[in-house]
Amino acid sequence: MPKEQAIALFRVVEEALDNVIHHARARGVRLKLACEEQRYLLELADDGVGMDLSSERFHWPHGLAAMRQRVTAMGGQLTLDSAPGRGLALRIELARRPAQAG
Repeated sequence: MPKEQAIALFRVVEEALDNVIHHARARGVRLKLACEEQRYLLELADDGVGMDLSSERFHWPHGLAAMRQRVTAMGGQLTLDSAPGRGLALRIELARRPAQAG
């Protein structure tokens, strides 16, 4: 994995875990990173309090917005799945790039 992609994914995981610790009131977290032929797939899910993503009042909190911006800048996509009392699942798809020599 190219260094810039590795750092971007690391920072997103770091922020996501910080959110779980400070906001989710979760008992557990599952983290999965898969390297597929054309993309990297990262999934992080907690069993915490969740959020109502369907609410008209929902807005991307600062931490989630920063994660989304970081992923989008790398040409990837970040999606959320959550509901009150059901935890939050974050999914990132990022196209694989060849590692640069050096």
